[in-house]
Amino acid sequence: MLSRVSFISQQSQNSNAAKLWLDYVLSEQGQNILANQADIPSIRNDIEGKNDINGLTKILGNALKPIPVDETLLEYLQPKKRLEYIKEWRTAAGK
Repeated sequence: MLSRVSFISQQSQNSNAAKLWLDYVLSEQGQNILANQADIPSIRNDIEGKNDINGLTKILGNALKPIPVDETLLEYLQPKKRLEYIKEWRTAAGK
């Protein structure tokens, strides 16, 4: 299972709206919608249904292996593609 990432760019023109959006997405209501209507597993353990960490663990057991979002994602890319990916990520992040 691949982790999901959200961030707010320092150059955001509407950083307050972005903060409100992230607050909502991470709230119980937002996570409930993601889990039960969009079929995106919740990161919370207080969400009704089976599409949260507890439910997925019951279904998948030891097969549930979260994939971290870190430099290990790039280990198997060819050097040129790896550099292109890093460049695109930095551009998107405003760095």
